[in-house]
Parts: sequence; structure tokens; C-alpha cells
Amino acid sequence: MWNNLSKGLLAAVVVAVGAAGYLFWNQGTLRQKADESASKAQALEQQLAQAKGEVGKLSKEKEAELAKLKQAQQDMLASLKKEVEAGEVMVSQLADRLSVKVLDKILFASGEAAISPKGQDVLKRVGKVLAQAHDKDKVIRIEGHTDTVPIGKSLKSKFATNWELSTARATTVVRFLAETTKIPPDGFEAAGLGEYHPIADNTKPEGRQQNRRIEIILYPRVAALAEEVPKLKLAPAGETKP
Repeated sequence: MWNNLSKGLLAAVVVAVGAAGYLFWNQGTLRQKADESASKAQALEQQLAQAKGEVGKLSKEKEAELAKLKQAQQDMLASLKKEVEAGEVMVSQLADRLSVKVLDKILFASGEAAISPKGQDVLKRVGKVLAQAHDKDKVIRIEGHTDTVPIGKSLKSKFATNWELSTARATTVVRFLAETTKIPPDGFEAAGLGEYHPIADNTKPEGRQQNRRIEIILYPRVAALAEEVPKLKLAPAGETKP
């Protein structure tokens, strides 16, 4: 009887010890998993805080950039006050773009791509403001535009269509600005758009006059915008950036 009781007690002790061991091991495993989860949560919080900091930094940089562009607009308006009041030049800012539209009559003789003395004076003043506002993250795009009146027969040998004329005028303005400012040549773009992007009615003389223009646009490079995107991406939880 006692022998059977001893065996029973021994078996109970073994079971109890085994259960205790299992519970101890299981508790340790759960604690380890809890610690890992806490570590991942902490890492994620750090990444979120870092991302918020980057967003805040980008926001401040953007505000400063827009303020600089606004100042450039005001400087341009002041420098070209006479031409603006005469309706020969239009200066506007939209978001992160500054646009200066110059009617062709103050830059070129009819059907020509050589810049007139008056046009050179205007472009020098434009270039001075652009040089202050331009940096490596911006590009200056020069667009040549015409009306829908075909090229005259006497000019056909020089410019087959309005497209050729608009392109020649745009590249002439680019070369002039590059030579008279300290802006590197790779900071410019030239585009001849011909008659295909009107801003006024080509059936009316005053509309055609508005369409014959050079448009100078200061705007961010695409590459500069693309560089901002990776800054906002989060690494997987538990990983840290090098």
C-alpha cells in the first residue's frame, strides 16, 4: 500500500515539476516575444518621429522657397514696371513657378530672331532678377510662341514655318541670358512651340499680338522633386537607417 502511495506521490511530483518547467519555459518565450514586439514598436515610433521631422523640415524649406519666389516676382515687377504698365510684359507666380511673358514687338523685328537693342535692355533686367532667384534645383525654360499668320514668302528661306521662327527666337534668348548672367548653361531650356499654345484669340489683331511672345519660366527641376520622395519612406519595423 505504502509502496503504491509512494509511487503515486512520485508521479504527482514529476508531473508537477514538468508542469512548472513548461510554464516557466512558456513564460520565458512569451516574455521574449513581448520584448521583441516592444522593440519593434519603439523602432516604429522612432521612424515615425523621424519622418515627421523630415516632413516638417521639407515644409519649412518649401515655405522659404516660395517666399524667395514671391520676392523674385516683386523684384521683376519693379524692374519692368514701365513695360508692365504698357502691357508689353506680364509677370505672374503660380505655386512654385515664376512666369514672365514678353511680347515679341519689344524683343524682335517682325519675322526676325535677332534681339533688338530695346529687347536686350529688357532681357538684361530680367536676367538680373533670375540670377538672384536661380539655384541648382531650378531650371529656366524659354518658350517661343507665334500667332497663326503664316511666314511671308520673303522669309521662307530663313524660317519655313512659325515653328522654326519660334525655336530660333527661344534659343537666341537662351544664349543671350546665358552670356549676360552667371547662370550656367545647363540651367536653361529652349522650346519653340509655334502657334500651338495661344493665350488669346488669333482671329483678332490684339489677340495675335498677345500670342506672339517669349515666355520665361523659372521652375523646380524634376530631379530635385524626385529627391524629396525617398526622405518620406519608412524602413520596415525593427530596421534602422544607416
